Amino acid sequence: MNVVLKTILNPGDEVIVFVPYFSEYLFYITNHNGVPVLAETNERFDIDIDALAKLFTPRTRAVIVNTPTTRRAVSIRTRPSPPSPSSSLPKNDASATPST
Repeated sequence: MNVVLKTILNPGDEVIVFVPYFSEYLFYITNHNGVPVLAETNERFDIDIDALAKLFTPRTRAVIVNTPTTRRAVSIRTRPSPPSPSSSLPKNDASATPST
């Protein structure tokens, strides 16, 4: 990541980073004269897409998305996941099992 940021950043360019973040991210950005822009998440570490959109400026060059997050293993989704196939199966009822 350090090499990528060195390649894409000019002094004053911005990189959006989600909170919580790996502390080294800020050093990677500032080492190349970039400006970290922190994007807050809620108590479940979900991303507010509308709030994120407001952080973009003409100087934005990158968004660091770390998933699963450092503190909690969650996936980033912009819409609800479909139910898993097993959730539609009937529950195993011992009384419904044929006897042998």
